[in-house]
Amino acid sequence: MARVKNLLKRIEIQNQIKENLDENHKKNLLNYEDISIDTENKLMFINNENIELKPKEYDLIVLFVKNKGRLFERENLLDIVWGYDYLGDPRTLDTHINRLRNKLGEKAYLLKTIRGFGYKFGGE
Repeated sequence: MARVKNLLKRIEIQNQIKENLDENHKKNLLNYEDISIDTENKLMFINNENIELKPKEYDLIVLFVKNKGRLFERENLLDIVWGYDYLGDPRTLDTHINRLRNKLGEKAYLLKTIRGFGYKFGGE
């Protein structure tokens, strides 16, 4: 009886560990429409297809998905993603946005340019 109880206890502990892992994995996923981002492994999937992203593209898409519908001014994006002390060309943001749109493919319409203000992802 003791062996059976011990075995059942081990199985129960394993199931609890598995549930916690599944729960933690769900916490590390960002989803919007058919776009999924695994923040733990820094991967983006569109329709379950892995899309290769460069570090700044990844930072941008995570920022946009976490703040869908929010308008970001160009200067704010440069400060958030590149840092306050960034001294490079501010047009680098446009290049990264363009590359990100190309990688989004048919979902590129989600990344909107608001003329004179900045960029917005999803939402209305």
